[in-house]
Amino acid sequence: MKHLTITLLTLLVLGGCSEKEEDVLNRFLSENSVHEYDHGVLEDLDDDGYKEIYINDGHFHYYSMRTSTWRGTPHTDLYFEYSSNSFKLDKELIYSEVSKKINNITESDNWDFIPTVYDGTTQITVWEGHLSPPKLISITSALMFSGREQEAKKFLDNVWTEDSLNKESYWQAFKEQLAESKYWKFTNQLTVQKDQLVERDRIYYKVNSQTPFTGRSYHYYYGDSWWTYKDGKVVYTEHYYPNGQLHTKGSWMGGDGSGFFESYYENGQLNVRLDYIDGVQQGDIYVAYDENGQIRDAWKLTDGEPDFSYAIKDGKAVKRD
Repeated sequence: MKHLTITLLTLLVLGGCSEKEEDVLNRFLSENSVHEYDHGVLEDLDDDGYKEIYINDGHFHYYSMRTSTWRGTPHTDLYFEYSSNSFKLDKELIYSEVSKKINNITESDNWDFIPTVYDGTTQITVWEGHLSPPKLISITSALMFSGREQEAKKFLDNVWTEDSLNKESYWQAFKEQLAESKYWKFTNQLTVQKDQLVERDRIYYKVNSQTPFTGRSYHYYYGDSWWTYKDGKVVYTEHYYPNGQLHTKGSWMGGDGSGFFESYYENGQLNVRLDYIDGVQQGDIYVAYDENGQIRDAWKLTDGEPDFSYAIKDGKAVKRD
């Protein structure tokens, strides 16, 4: 392929494209500085009736590491779907393709961090004096781009079974650096550190900005914490245990106190779910579960407030003795 001329490459990439598709594709590739050797042909790759294009994200490439311990270089396989005269990240196709890679993993795959004297990069491709496994970066990056952060962390934990190199710090650094990829903006997840935001009259802004923030913030507090904002209002939150298991999540539609809140035990069992409209808890019965999924406690709700004079028996509210 590298011996083909740019003109021939262009013909191959645009083969079967309409004039409008060609214009949009050329603009998309130009705006994102995509090299001709980093993308494929615009075609229907998953038989869904829409055309997609493959792009190789080289955000974590390390070209100068060809030493005796060089193991290849990580890259992320991304797919963009063409529709309505624009390109959007095809998260489902990305997930489908990375799932195939995961299913094809064999015992011969090496997930070790190999010591190296090379320290010419600030990226996590070299972590605490060790070369990171390229396939680890490639797979977790693709899972993150597909919106499967919890699966990405679970995969990391499955292949990285010891913490001699401070795995949790690596995970945090990895996510911060991944958000710097030029393609991350297509996830609609503009990510900043929580301390880069300030709150004024219950509206969040980036420091020194007068524009209400839309995107996500991250901070680590006994586990990963993610907050999603729209027009300066918190609309969704997630907090994880240190082992990567989901601890709590909540959705607040429009930031007006309407939405839900869920809490989980460290084994993944639901603890409680609460639903709200305008800040008022909904439903007639509040139920909490223990770690085995059995009802731990329950009581009647009156006007959104717990009425402790009632208990739940056989699914009905009855007066306590």
